[in-house]
Amino acid sequence: MKLQTGIVYVAQLPSASPRASVWASPSAPASDPSDAHDHLFPIGLLDATLRTVLMSKLQALLATLVLGLVLLACGKHGRLTPPLKIELAKHTSKAIIGSDGGSIEVKSAAGTRYVLSVPAGALLGPVEITATAVASFGVKGPQGVVFGPADTHFLAPASLTISPSKPVPPAEQLLFTFSDDGAELWAAEPKLGSADMVVVVQHFTGYGFTGLADKAREAYVGWKTGRAESRIQNEIGEALQAERARQRSGDPSGSAATNKKIAESMDEWEREVVAPRLAAAGTSCAAAVKAVSTALGLERQRQLLNIPAKDRKAPSTAELIALMSDPCEKEAIAACQAKKDPSVLVAYWLGANRNRQLLGAADEHPMAGMLERAQAICEPQAYQVVGGLQDWKVSQKVCNIMKPFALSSSIGSMKFSGGLSGTYAFGGVFNAQYTGTYTISFPNGPRKPGTMVGTGGGSIAGQAGQGTEKYTLTPLGPAC
Repeated sequence: MKLQTGIVYVAQLPSASPRASVWASPSAPASDPSDAHDHLFPIGLLDATLRTVLMSKLQALLATLVLGLVLLACGKHGRLTPPLKIELAKHTSKAIIGSDGGSIEVKSAAGTRYVLSVPAGALLGPVEITATAVASFGVKGPQGVVFGPADTHFLAPASLTISPSKPVPPAEQLLFTFSDDGAELWAAEPKLGSADMVVVVQHFTGYGFTGLADKAREAYVGWKTGRAESRIQNEIGEALQAERARQRSGDPSGSAATNKKIAESMDEWEREVVAPRLAAAGTSCAAAVKAVSTALGLERQRQLLNIPAKDRKAPSTAELIALMSDPCEKEAIAACQAKKDPSVLVAYWLGANRNRQLLGAADEHPMAGMLERAQAICEPQAYQVVGGLQDWKVSQKVCNIMKPFALSSSIGSMKFSGGLSGTYAFGGVFNAQYTGTYTISFPNGPRKPGTMVGTGGGSIAGQAGQGTEKYTLTPLGPAC
């Protein structure tokens, strides 16, 4: 028995489903929620027409639900293990600050500067305050500081100014507070209107920051949504047990309230679990797969129960697939390049096509020439590029066509985005400005000559025009 999205349906899945690969990332196969539709029965719509049928199954259902909650509480999705492993630096700064206010500063080994400013009247008397930078959070990316004495509270808010050794764009900043042991994590309160990274400090705890792209972001979102999952699952379990007790006593009055609770829990699941996971889907392939499977699972249950979401349109299958494609393909490419093994990327592409087919979408990766494309990406070569159009003629070595590159001649320069297909932009004499797209192909593999064709348009000396450039790519050996 498998608990689908935690709350509304119980599914009996076949032990060996032919569609089990639909949720598989390149390295982690998992079960397919869509296999369950022939094995599901609803427990949320407890009206008079369903009550007779469900009465005989409810006891077994609740036993399964409780077992599922226990397993989840002991498993990776439900147990609230600390998201961060805190190790403090050896150096600690100290300062005595009293009712007149003051400040204390500490600098981390990474060069980040932390300055705590305490206003006058925030403390009633002298307090020896300590500040210790965090040496490690157990994951790469986040930085932070811990202040003492623990649980010191201020009568007026203090402020912590963080000056990172490397600037973090405001749109990517994630400010957080944490318990000294890393078992609890909360969003920090930023000081509004400040161009600097400033946190409002009401009492002492740990304070940290990271960039949204860091793995710490994934850990934070996973921990936060996992805690919400467990709470909502427990609330639903309690509501269903209360419904069972009412039914066994012959009281039919609770069905409407249970239905309402199910609908409210779905909305809460959407806000506190699905939305944050979708927002963080780009951090890794695993995060993307988890986000998409959660979203599709919830949407399926809404459809089967006829409980639409409030004030929002469900993301389309194409949108959800796009969330997975980018991070998962990047990881597959990195893996195949590290191993110099094109089969890694081919396996990913075949799996991605299969997933899209099962979800009713068209293949993204054509079978024709798939191995040749994978070889060009996973074992990049340097090429002599010869060709052009009319007065634009080049013969130039390109070290790696998979990365951005440029071609130049006496009349101008053309910059390419890199990869087997992409965009280019040309600028040259007589105010020439052209843009277009290009495609590279290797019919006989990347170690044999190939072609590049570019098509674009623009203007020169104020006259509009368009054309197609053709080039021959001759391999020179491994990428340089």
